[in-house]
Amino acid sequence: MSRRKVTTTIYITADQDKQLKLLSQATGMPMAELIRQGIDHVLERYKDRLPTQLGLFPGLDPAPAPSAPSAQPAAPDPVDPIRAHGPTAPATRRS
Repeated sequence: MSRRKVTTTIYITADQDKQLKLLSQATGMPMAELIRQGIDHVLERYKDRLPTQLGLFPGLDPAPAPSAPSAQPAAPDPVDPIRAHGPTAPATRRS
């Protein structure tokens, strides 16, 4: 299973480091993979507390789609009268 990975830094206890190294040697799996599996385990356990729009859990209902934009034209911009009146003809250059 290949997933795009990002770099992050975590701090673990000396005991966690020792046990991860032993487990890595016993299983032949890199420590990073063991940590990723641990994170996956925690995310699965607490998935009911996460918003579904994150896309972390395929199969869950996504967030509702935003409503369609209004059919009414936008009001003119009171701050910028040039934009409010639209483009003007380009100035001509005199020779």
